[in-house]
Amino acid sequence: MAEIVIKKKAAPYKLLNVTSSRDKRLSYKARGILFYLLSKPDGWTCHVFDLCKNSDKDGKKSVQSAMKELTDLGYARLKRYKKSSENKFLGTYYEIQDEA
Repeated sequence: MAEIVIKKKAAPYKLLNVTSSRDKRLSYKARGILFYLLSKPDGWTCHVFDLCKNSDKDGKKSVQSAMKELTDLGYARLKRYKKSSENKFLGTYYEIQDEA
């Protein structure tokens, strides 16, 4: 008897809070990057370079300006992390949230 294995494609749908899409303080570029980031699973990480690779139009300065906009308006927080045993600075990351 043959074994049946069902493989479903991941649903391309995501439930997102649309409040930020109506925030007139945000440029459409910043809104697009915000929704792209919010569509990723919790714990997903990337670099500004990765965001640039996902767009044929936006370069590093464009993405950085959008991230600054998101940070200034409270949708992103720049966090620093250290190696706790040595108190050595290792880098920074953005924490993204769906409401300012």
